[in-house]
Amino acid sequence: AGGQNWVPERDFGEAGESGAWRIEASPSTARATDYFLNVMQVSDASSNTTPLACTLIETSEIAGTKISNRIAIFAKDADRIEDSFTFTVPGSENNLKLFVAGVKEGVWKVQKNGEPHHQYQVASAEGGVLYFTGSAGSYTLTLEQAPAPYQVN
Repeated sequence: AGGQNWVPERDFGEAGESGAWRIEASPSTARATDYFLNVMQVSDASSNTTPLACTLIETSEIAGTKISNRIAIFAKDADRIEDSFTFTVPGSENNLKLFVAGVKEGVWKVQKNGEPHHQYQVASAEGGVLYFTGSAGSYTLTLEQAPAPYQVN
């Protein structure tokens, strides 16, 4: 912090690297609200693996990233999203795994490029998460009334 690497208060032994690596992020311009999205990649210590490219996905309601064939989307506010929202997954890939967190419980209609796509997904009160497969394109998610046979507890 402040350009100084703080040494751990106790010794964690040979395997402990606590205090060896630290990240301090500060916005370049002061604002009332800032968002921080951290993407971490891990590999074997002896690996010369090249880090995967990450692409920011952001709107006024959500922030997330595309990394390989995974898309992780998060609501920006503490309150869960209950209004319809749209985001775009860049690229041309198919068989992507989309994870959308921070949505209100209920049945969500999923459209891609204006057409039904995995038409209904259910978010529980406990999780507030949607998970489905798709391809690159523009997604619109809308909270719907629960049609039979969908039940939300």
